[in-house]
Amino acid sequence: ARIQLLTDNDAGISVSSEENKSIGVLSGSGKGFCQVNYILNTNEDLDIGNIIITTGYDEIYPPGIRVGEIIRIEILPSLFKMIIVKPYFDLSHSNRLAVIGVTAAEFY
Repeated sequence: ARIQLLTDNDAGISVSSEENKSIGVLSGSGKGFCQVNYILNTNEDLDIGNIIITTGYDEIYPPGIRVGEIIRIEILPSLFKMIIVKPYFDLSHSNRLAVIGVTAAEFY
């Protein structure tokens, strides 16, 4: 099996805010946190404490899985905000693994 953590720099998951459905792409920081990318600086719908969930648009993860919580929002001089998310999992305390979305075609 191939496993990729949400906190991996190469991860990319379609997510939204559970509260207002602002859509972005969640990727890992490699430091235990995640970042939601592609949220415009003009978007004022997100707040610290908002819950981030999967959208299902990436066709990898089903919609509605709670991924984490926004802990920091920074306005950057670029077009997009920096949104930092604390994941809901702690790998050091994990002793179970769930497999989601495996198809036979992925094994060939």
